[in-house]
Amino acid sequence: MASQPIEGELDRVQILTNTQIYFDSERFSEAIVAHGVLMVHFRAFRCPGGMVDIDDSRHPNECHLGCSNGFIYTMAGKLNVLFTGNSDSPTIQDIGVLDGSSAQVTFPGHYDSGDPAWVACFDRLYLAEENIVVPEWELVETHITGQDRLRRPAVLVQDLVDSAGNSYKQHVDFEVSEGQVKWVDGHGPGMDAETGKGKIYAIRYLYRPYFYIKHISHEIRVAQVDDPISGERRTAKMPQSVTIQREYQFENEQKDPDAKHPESWRQQRGPREGSFGPR
Repeated sequence: MASQPIEGELDRVQILTNTQIYFDSERFSEAIVAHGVLMVHFRAFRCPGGMVDIDDSRHPNECHLGCSNGFIYTMAGKLNVLFTGNSDSPTIQDIGVLDGSSAQVTFPGHYDSGDPAWVACFDRLYLAEENIVVPEWELVETHITGQDRLRRPAVLVQDLVDSAGNSYKQHVDFEVSEGQVKWVDGHGPGMDAETGKGKIYAIRYLYRPYFYIKHISHEIRVAQVDDPISGERRTAKMPQSVTIQREYQFENEQKDPDAKHPESWRQQRGPREGSFGPR
């Protein structure tokens, strides 16, 4: 004998049956903004400077139209992104070993200004707080022009010592100009008369960390939502989820011996290993 339904149970079943489940894109974005980290988004697209053919891989234009790593970056706006995971496992790819410093993040639908947010691979992200910096050190060969290009855009140099043991100070012997070391005339390690090459020095400096969008997990992310004005259901764009990579992946450009001015400070020789030249 079947048991009798409990009083009110049929009413609850009827309510659940008639209830429609839908996504609220605005609430989704609000949750991201409330718990996310404020970052500055720069759009990326290929730099055409100096190209003579659409398949040309060289960059013979000395100025590069202000580009970095073969891309032009345009500030798009500020927005809060939600970090939901990170990795520290390095991987080996055709361009070399990539550092494992990556994270999964979700973007809201709009910038702080209210404009729609659109992201793509190779876009660049900075933490909005400019005071957040990280240390880096490297060995540098002095360039004949008196301006040395570093792997990262330096903000402040902490220590600088050359191969002879001489120490140099920022604002006394050199300045940091657009992230590079620019020596004061008559100061610096200089050139080696015997080898004709620049002298080597070690430098430790601080720079603003930044990220590149490596992969878009949900480029076309849509859902059915209820229009608050008409009450009708419609398809709406939802926040995008992407994988970001620290700057280790795209840190530099190859030296171009066929450039208009191959000895320009922008044309320093590449590192001892790997296929990329100094950033």
